[in-house]
Amino acid sequence: MNFVKTRELFMSDVVVKKLFSSENGQKYLAKIICTVLNMPEDSVSFKIIHPDIGVNKNVINSQADLVLESDEALVNVEVNCYNSRILQNKNNSYICHLILKQTRTDKDYKVKLKKVYQINLNAFDVTNDDRFVVISRLVDTQTHQEIHPFLEIVDVNLAKIIKTSYTSVKEKESLEKLLYLLVCNDEQVLRSVYDGDDLMEKMVDEAKSLTSDFDSMLYYDAEALKEASSYELGIDEGKKSTVVNMIKKNYSVNEMSEISGLSIEEIEDIKKEMNL
Repeated sequence: MNFVKTRELFMSDVVVKKLFSSENGQKYLAKIICTVLNMPEDSVSFKIIHPDIGVNKNVINSQADLVLESDEALVNVEVNCYNSRILQNKNNSYICHLILKQTRTDKDYKVKLKKVYQINLNAFDVTNDDRFVVISRLVDTQTHQEIHPFLEIVDVNLAKIIKTSYTSVKEKESLEKLLYLLVCNDEQVLRSVYDGDDLMEKMVDEAKSLTSDFDSMLYYDAEALKEASSYELGIDEGKKSTVVNMIKKNYSVNEMSEISGLSIEEIEDIKKEMNL
């Protein structure tokens, strides 16, 4: 029968980083990157570089999750198990670090900079419209052309894969199939999905070897992550509910801020969540 989860579960970010760091894991990660960025696997070679990418010793939080480099690009892969303003700011700062990292001397300005890619493997939907992959670039607001092609952010919604039955995932080669390992905690299902795929069979073995309890220890509960996200964002759910009701009644932002005690920025975040 189809494997259906009663709860949404996601592999721990710590485990994912360990999984990607092995010899087979690096091949798996390179395969994910090439699929996400639509690059031919046989013509792109990535190597993992030190995750501390800070260009200034006085800057805090400059250690990324996984940073890879090829002849043409720098790629930072972030595993985001819950959403928060702090996390968003950190991820954005990594892009800046990787751009600045390439210009340490005057000579560096004379050569073409490598494009910086940020790939966010998220356990949540960043746009609240149920898209699986969201790509953000700097574009001309009138023509929508990419005038300055030096950075790109790719958000992958892992939560969307959970809604898909494993038989559907199994049927075709796809990014969903590649990433299914990160959202499924049933070893038998994973064995079935990756049957005949030598690399992915090894990745299932390695995932299992990282813990003595394959069914539960690898994974975060999505409800707990949601609560953690709300806590870190600093938005009291009661206040948020009040603001939602006031938005529906067309209160002004200033009125909502004064009544609820939330900042204008926090209220704007709530409006974004409501797609307003």
